[in-house]
Formats: sequence, structure tokens, C-alpha cells
Amino acid sequence: MSIQTVEMPTFGAQLGGNIGRSLAEQIPQVVKQYRLSNALKGMQGQNLSPMDYAQRILGAGGTLQDVSSLLPILKETQFKQTLENQAAGQKELPTSAAGAAPLTEQTTEAQPSGKYATAEQIQRMNQSTYQRPTSTQIAKLAIEYGGTSEAKALAKEKLEDQYQKQKDDAERVGKLIDESYGLLTQSGGLRDFDKDLIPGRTKGWMLNQAKYLVREKGYTPEAAAKEITDDMESFGDSLGRAAASAESKPFSEALKDIEHERENAKTHEQLDQFDKIMMKRLNVSAPHYFSKVAPITNEKLKKEAEKSVTRGVDYFIKHVIPRMTAEDNPQALLYDLSRGASTGKLKGKFSDYIAALRSAEKAGKIHPTQENRDALRNITPDITTLWEVLFRD
Repeated sequence: MSIQTVEMPTFGAQLGGNIGRSLAEQIPQVVKQYRLSNALKGMQGQNLSPMDYAQRILGAGGTLQDVSSLLPILKETQFKQTLENQAAGQKELPTSAAGAAPLTEQTTEAQPSGKYATAEQIQRMNQSTYQRPTSTQIAKLAIEYGGTSEAKALAKEKLEDQYQKQKDDAERVGKLIDESYGLLTQSGGLRDFDKDLIPGRTKGWMLNQAKYLVREKGYTPEAAAKEITDDMESFGDSLGRAAASAESKPFSEALKDIEHERENAKTHEQLDQFDKIMMKRLNVSAPHYFSKVAPITNEKLKKEAEKSVTRGVDYFIKHVIPRMTAEDNPQALLYDLSRGASTGKLKGKFSDYIAALRSAEKAGKIHPTQENRDALRNITPDITTLWEVLFRD
């Protein structure tokens, strides 16, 4: 009886065969997964419709079952990403007493030509209030991203987080400006001028501008407070240099230094503060001061003003006021007018000229710059006092 031997495959051959069969079975699946993975990566960050998603998946070798299982995940991922982008980059929308502005809407407004927010923008900001997102706002946002219960829950969470962050940032920036202003007036650039500053003017300006940077420009409270504080430190340095010149030199010699530093104060929207302090340090009247730092350069205007001294306020209204431009400082004009008159001719009439200027500005017949508008409003109404102040210089 012969024994038949059967050759068994070696372990290596068995392994190789198994691997071969396994790879043959797995490769198509791996290729499919690779294609689907690339397709999914390509769809990230895109606002696609469900049909677009389905076509992309099928085009990458996916099946209808893949579409059914992946589509809800893609929609939820897209929704979450959109809300994350909103939370990170969407500006706070102020809400008025008339009703909350939807947090998902964007408003467009003209930006200020300079570095800082305009008075109108600050006013609108301060008239607004923070309000919790309403159910209507939440529902509207949720509908845009699917309208599911999960979408509504995520919309509410994100909008509530945004609301709370706005409130926290407003409180934080207020505390930072309080601290910064204290340091500026105690040991910083404004330390020598604290008593001369218009009460609340500088601190209020700092707070409003910092709040605007946070609410409208996306600054953190810390970054906003630092930027505004640095600006005020620069203004304080400029004020210090001008004051040193004013206190050590006659007005005529200090004028060049004052004019240079005055431009810096204008850049930082602190011109009224600067002028007030310079007049005090120089010990000169406002009309005299403005006649030097903001002189009337229109010779025709000056001549007509001189004529009005003897011809009366009616002539002033008809021939002087219409010639005034935004750059003509009313205080400087009154100084030039007074120098062309004798005490006897002009005394007792200043109130009429001042009233005419103010009435023209109110009626929109003259359009002075903010600086000149402030100068007009700050003219001393007392005739006797004004006359004495004019000729004290």
C-alpha cells in the first residue's frame, strides 16, 4: 500500500494568498473611501444645496446609501461652521428702543473719513441697547440652515453667547478706560493738566471711542483701550511741549511751537481742550488767541467787517456773514473787527454781532467746522466782559 503524500502550502504561501485575496477585496473599497474623502474635503466651507451634495457624493463613486447617511452630517457641519464664523466675525448690531435689530442682518453706514468715530456714530451707538435674541430672531436663523430642532438649539446657543459677550465686553472696556484715564492723569501724559481739562470731556471721549472699536470694529476690550490710551498719551506729550513753550516765551515766539502741536491735538480730536489750556498758559483772551492760531486770511472779509463797525449790524449780516467760509473762526473775526473800531463806536454792539453770527449758524447760512462752531458757541455773552477781555491783550 502506497502512501500518497499531499503537499501543504507553506505558512508564507498561505499568508501571501490570504493577503492577495484580502487586497483584491479591499482595494476597490479603499479607492472608494479615498475618493469620497477627497470629495467631502472639497465640499467643506461651501454653501451647497442638498442636490449639489448628492451629485458630488455620487460622482465620487458613492451610493444612494452613502448619500442618505452623509447628507445630514454635511448639513449639520455646514450649519455649525456658519455659526462659528458669525460668532467670530459678525459685528454687534445695536438695537433701539423701538425694537431689536435681527442679529443676522448687516447694516451699512458711511465710515468716518478720519481715524475716529463721528459724533453721529457715537450718538447712535449710545442710544442703542443690548437685548437678548428674540424667538423670532432664533427661528429665522435656524430656518436658514435647515429648520431642524438641532438647528434651532444651535442658533439659540450661538446668539445667546454673542449677546453675553457683547455685554461682558462693554463692561470690560469701561473698567479698562477708568484705569487708563486714572494713570494718564496721575503719572502719564496728562498729569500736569488734570485740573485744566474740561470735566468729563477726555475720559468720555476715550470711553466712547474704545466702545466703538469693540462694538463696530471687532477689537478686543484690551486692544481698544490700549489704542485709545496710547493716543491720549501722545496728546498729553504734545500738550506738554506746547505748554512749556507758552510759559517760557512771549506769545509771538511760542506761536510756531503751538501751531505745530495744535495739529497733533486736532488729529486726536482734542482741539477744544488744547486751546483752552493754551489760552490759560499764555494768559490771553480767546479772540486774541484765535486771531493768531486761526487768523482770518480772507482780506475782503476783513475789510467788510471793518466797514460794519460804523455801518451797523445790518451791514454785517448782509455783507460779512455771506462771505464767511467754514474755515473762518468767529472769535478771530471779532478780534479783527474790534481792532478796526474805537471804543465809543463799537461798545454796546457786540451782543448784536454775536447774536447775528449764532443766528446764521443755527439757520444754516454759515457752516463752520466743528472747531469754529465751538468757538462761536463759547463767545462770552457779557458785552462789558468781552470788551475788557478783547483789549486786555
